[in-house]
Amino acid sequence: MSEYVVVGDVGGTNVRFAVSKDPRRYGGPTKIEHFWKSPNVKYETFSDALDAFLATIDIKPKRAVFALAGPIRNNTVTLTNHSSWQVCGEELAKQFGMDQVDLLNDFAAMARSIPELGLNSDGQGLKTICEGISAPGRPIIVAGPGTGFGFATLIPNENKTWQVLRGEGGHQAFSPTTALEADVYKRLLEKASYVSIESVSAGVGFNQLLETMFEVFGQTPEKLSPATAHERAKLGDKVCDAVCRMRANTVMTAYGNAVLANGAKGGVVAAGGVTTALIDYISAPEALSRFFDRGPMSSYMTDVPIYLITSAEAPLLGAAAY
Repeated sequence: MSEYVVVGDVGGTNVRFAVSKDPRRYGGPTKIEHFWKSPNVKYETFSDALDAFLATIDIKPKRAVFALAGPIRNNTVTLTNHSSWQVCGEELAKQFGMDQVDLLNDFAAMARSIPELGLNSDGQGLKTICEGISAPGRPIIVAGPGTGFGFATLIPNENKTWQVLRGEGGHQAFSPTTALEADVYKRLLEKASYVSIESVSAGVGFNQLLETMFEVFGQTPEKLSPATAHERAKLGDKVCDAVCRMRANTVMTAYGNAVLANGAKGGVVAAGGVTTALIDYISAPEALSRFFDRGPMSSYMTDVPIYLITSAEAPLLGAAAY
């Protein structure tokens, strides 16, 4: 049996691969080597992407663990936001001559990476958004928007191991808290039968949110990329600024809700490409107030720390640790 394990992280936009030495065999910390990244659209199938990666390394691993953005059933998954990729662990094992291929949800792997990165370790894959105290033995929320909105709860066990509870928190109903949000919500609801946290804050809902915000401001809708909208917001564009604020405020409201629902005094770890892009808005007082201001339960939120994952390798580390 090879001492190496292939690990992968597959989102709605990009696929990443690496290899990791099996810590059960050499006893060291979880590490990854030969990091590789590519847009999904370059490859017709997941197998094609994996084949391209394996061709770049002179290693023949016999085991693999892949973290994918979609619900795993019977070691098989269809990517939620890249549905042309259907992945089956058993079929991959046969195709690539491996003994075992395990599939797990991408945010489960993201959550499992946190003990490997270590809280309170700025510069080691985590950045502090809001300082606090991570309560020992309490759950940690790992969540945030990218193409979709991933959500997981990391639970410490008494024997110093970790359990990851994967959920679909990003599909909880969006709840407006301002007059502007209520107006946007009403218009979004006319276009869709259900408005979720994901459809407001994540990439899958960006175009419709932007179009709706133009309508609210009485302007002719423009088609803009998220990056362009962000740049225009920095330059003072009122519509784009409102979109960025609404996305960030929705994210922070969702984090606060998750802390209350799960007793997650261990803290919150923000993740996802949209989170990173909006970090200036997410860390602003307006968004932070959505997290901390909880009426009679505001004191419960005191000292709950908030971090941002900065390591592109985090899900790979989590898959390797799994």
